Amino acid sequence: MLLELPQQATISEPIYRAAVLVRRRKLLGKPKAPKVYVPKPKLRAPADDHVWAYRADRLRQQPRLTPTEHVKLRCLELRIPFAVMVGPSRVRSITEHRHLLMWELRQRKMSLPAIARIFSRDHTTVLTSCRKIEMEKAQ
Repeated sequence: MLLELPQQATISEPIYRAAVLVRRRKLLGKPKAPKVYVPKPKLRAPADDHVWAYRADRLRQQPRLTPTEHVKLRCLELRIPFAVMVGPSRVRSITEHRHLLMWELRQRKMSLPAIARIFSRDHTTVLTSCRKIEMEKAQ
């Protein structure tokens, strides 16, 4: 039994339920919302053209660029941060460049799922963007 009563005492069902609810609220309290950790974005100081050129040159000096490094190099050339390029942004200027980069990687004979992993997307998104760029190039 949830509520201890003396043997002689009789109590009606609604009063008993109300007493149990009061005890339960007292013991359990309000449920607390879980704290969600949101990391602060790492801000970069605005860079001049020579800084962008230096960063791109450092990437070009590597003997062989991985696909991710290729995307980073193109992001430097386009003056778009890599985190924004692979992030969830749906701004038209960003998405157009993202589609172009997906098409470039597809031209390097990469598989659709591999390209999708770089951009944190689904392989069908990569397929759609490649078809879109090829339609634009055909016109």
